[in-house]
Amino acid sequence: MQVFPLLRKVIATNRIIKFRYFNTAGQQSDRSVEPVSLLFKNPVGNLKYYPI
Repeated sequence: MQVFPLLRKVIATNRIIKFRYFNTAGQQSDRSVEPVSLLFKNPVGNLKYYPI
């Protein structure tokens, strides 16, 4: 499944998403967020969200 159509649906229905985040140092953390908007400029997407 494509990620961007799924994220658009999540934003439209006010749902919470969970994902694994990796910072620039390679450290990982699990996050739960409420997505607010999605900006897509080929080939990069930027998700704005509120942390839960």
